[in-house]
Amino acid sequence: MAVSAVNKAFKQLLADAQQSQQRRLVIIAGEQAWGRKQLQQLMLSQFFEQQHHISEELLGAEDPTITTLSRKKSQQMLGTDISCLVYDAYSGLDPDAIGVLGGAIVGGGLLIMLTPELDDWHNFLDPDYHRLLVHPNKPEQLEHLFIRRFASTIEQLDSALICSEKNGLTIPTPTPTSLAQSGATAIAAPAISSATQADYCRTADQRAAVAAIVKVVKGHRRRPLVLTSDRGRGKSSALGIAAAELMKSGVQKIIITAPTLAAVQAVFEHAKQLLGGGTHSDKGRLSLDNQQLIFMPPDQLLRPAPKADVLLVDEAAAIPLTILATLLQQYSRVVFASTVHGYEGAGRGFGIRFQQILDEQTPQWKSLTLEQPIRWQANDPVEQWLFEALLLNADYSLSLAKKIKPRDCKFVELERRDLVNNEALLRQIFSLLVLAHYQTTPADLRNLLDGPNIRVWVALYEDQVLATALVTDEGDFSRELATAVWKGERRLRGHLLPQTLAAHSGVEVAPKLRYQRIMRIAVQPELQQQGFGQAMLAAISEQAEKSDVDILGSSFGVTADVLHFWQRAGFTPVRLGVSRDACSGTHSAIVLQSFNLSGELVIDLVRYRFLEHFPHQLLTLFAGLEPELAAGLMFGGEMADLILLDDQDWLDITAFAEGYRVYEVCSVPLWKLACSFTGQLEVRQWLTDAQRDLVVYVLLQNRPAPWVAKQLGFTGRKELVQALRDVVKLLSRQQIFLRPTSVH
Repeated sequence: MAVSAVNKAFKQLLADAQQSQQRRLVIIAGEQAWGRKQLQQLMLSQFFEQQHHISEELLGAEDPTITTLSRKKSQQMLGTDISCLVYDAYSGLDPDAIGVLGGAIVGGGLLIMLTPELDDWHNFLDPDYHRLLVHPNKPEQLEHLFIRRFASTIEQLDSALICSEKNGLTIPTPTPTSLAQSGATAIAAPAISSATQADYCRTADQRAAVAAIVKVVKGHRRRPLVLTSDRGRGKSSALGIAAAELMKSGVQKIIITAPTLAAVQAVFEHAKQLLGGGTHSDKGRLSLDNQQLIFMPPDQLLRPAPKADVLLVDEAAAIPLTILATLLQQYSRVVFASTVHGYEGAGRGFGIRFQQILDEQTPQWKSLTLEQPIRWQANDPVEQWLFEALLLNADYSLSLAKKIKPRDCKFVELERRDLVNNEALLRQIFSLLVLAHYQTTPADLRNLLDGPNIRVWVALYEDQVLATALVTDEGDFSRELATAVWKGERRLRGHLLPQTLAAHSGVEVAPKLRYQRIMRIAVQPELQQQGFGQAMLAAISEQAEKSDVDILGSSFGVTADVLHFWQRAGFTPVRLGVSRDACSGTHSAIVLQSFNLSGELVIDLVRYRFLEHFPHQLLTLFAGLEPELAAGLMFGGEMADLILLDDQDWLDITAFAEGYRVYEVCSVPLWKLACSFTGQLEVRQWLTDAQRDLVVYVLLQNRPAPWVAKQLGFTGRKELVQALRDVVKLLSRQQIFLRPTSVH
């Protein structure tokens, strides 16, 4: 291939990009050594002051104009401006890294990828696919369906320059060569000065966003703002500009939260730059005199809620709705910002479901969408390609002519090749997963297509996906491997259930059994609470039993309603994770269902051990657990077999209930009573929610009386104690339901 022809095509593409202030894609496809030689001949340093090369090896490290990063450190590029990015796909194609890095390239810049030949790329043993390997699979067993689809999206482009060792040069379709022809407006970053915030904003959209954020603080209370945009629209910088303006106007304390501190670095950088001073800590704190901008992870805002003049929530789509709803209640001035189509999280799901909560709690909420790109011009080819290649824009709505019930659907397991050959089906499934789960990323798309132990289930009505589930095969270890896992000597990727039961619950034989784990389950929002999820679980369970699976289970961030969903389907909770997830604020729970004696014995053992420890842990590790969830985890009545009350216990309980003795001298029998009764089915009928909460707070968690009184609306300790006596009296009358009963 003539070097002159390649250089000519490259210069024309670069000129087109810079004149239109859009980005362009360059593909150098062939053997790795050949591709690197072609890259050297382009002599990028004459066009760009700085290049960023993503590679596991040093590409041109001797060139001072080149910054080389491993793809594992791609998150470091969040909020930075890159004019030329070289991604060496021979080092591994990381979908999340591509999503991050693609958003860092500015208008007029280039994304250059070194790849194998596009039509043969799927045969390349991609190093990044090692993260998908699950025992006992080997790298050569993976089909690379994600790469096959990724390459096909490039081949279908008419805006990319493709330089192929085998097929020669593919010149992109000509585009307007001047701003006048394209109708675009050049983007230039404004100089930072001590003027008003309007001078800092680069678009009318961003200016309106900053004004709206400031109004949340300066205007009426309980009127939250929801700020949405695609990537590259200046959402994070608008938050930083507004924060700086508020701090300069005397606002004392601004809290910003997000799934990670890295997600808001751009906010801090813009605020710091605009303030022209102050102290910035790497741990997420910007101070100017008495004013502060402080980062706190979502879970730290819940117990108890720290005071703030305003709360900024960035990447809200990646934070569970339960936490967002709590923050909405706790803070009278709050801004929720979220990316709609991005690797950060489920933007569409956030928009649909959170709006319902806002309408109920704060009907005067405001919304604003930033549409005008800041980092590049509209209709950017690289943005459009990334949306397609990573399904960042996966979206579809149901179109049902009549009311559908679960019995109208087909619940089937799909072949993964069916997804690659049916783009509409793939989009529906991935859109539903994005909608249902707050942390779905492009890597999940690759896992969906290539995960070696993953099964894909769907509920189909005609050609529409009404529900979907991802199920993994786990366990079936040899005796030696099971023992090594139990001893902590081995940890194998992708076998969550058997390894957790062995390593944490102490059941040595657990990894020898065959498991299926329901990793994700999602139902269309319009059809939720109508039995589709239960029908999906039933179909998966039926097939698992026919396949000689011993145990079907799941692990998830648990809330009371989610736990109830699984219990209704016949699953038993056997473990609760010790720490809360920093983003979701939830503990992880494991639920199991058995199909044979071997599975039943394992479940009985781990359930017994869990219940044996759980009441004691409610006084320590789980002292902050929600009462409804605590009661739900104990549900089943087995506690009555573990904690027995003797005659003296009942005398003490009666003495407290009748007012003969104070709580302190009867606390142990009362604790036994609460343990024995909390999991009983009848308790849900005997006690109100407030009475259940009182039992859990006082008898099981030993919460301070002033805190409980405030939480439940009592005027003081006297009223609280009387309410507790009434509940104990009610429970003690039901002792006939205890199993086994004590002799009186």
